[in-house]
Amino acid sequence: MGNLWDAEVIVTPLLAKQLIEAQFPQLSPALVAELGRGFDNTVYAVNGQYVFRFPRRSIAVPLLKTENALLPQLAKKLHIPIATPCFFGRPEPGMFPWLFTGYPLLPGDPPGNLPYEERMQSAACLANFLRVLHSFPVEEALSQGCSSF
Repeated sequence: MGNLWDAEVIVTPLLAKQLIEAQFPQLSPALVAELGRGFDNTVYAVNGQYVFRFPRRSIAVPLLKTENALLPQLAKKLHIPIATPCFFGRPEPGMFPWLFTGYPLLPGDPPGNLPYEERMQSAACLANFLRVLHSFPVEEALSQGCSSF
């Protein structure tokens, strides 16, 4: 029996490049750099402008579909930018079995990288963001086909 953390499908930088260039020729030549790997996805920066997420296992696919439907709706209600999908990759027979998604790379630094004073100044903005996020009507999300909450 394999390790629980092992991916069902490994997306190498070369495979990510091939999939992106085949489906989104406007991004060719794609410069691909791994940003991270988690239980569900492998994430790549592409051309310094986009972030692409590739599922590592089948259970992550419905979650990505939900995000693809829900994030644009959330983006309309939030006062700061969020990752909103703009590239919708399809399965590629013989190469990759699932959908994958690309988003514009958002500028900025992770909060942990900011000096203490800047983190404290951003607290009110973060609180407002969370208030709006958590007030998003579940019924509206469900009407968008987001049934995998």
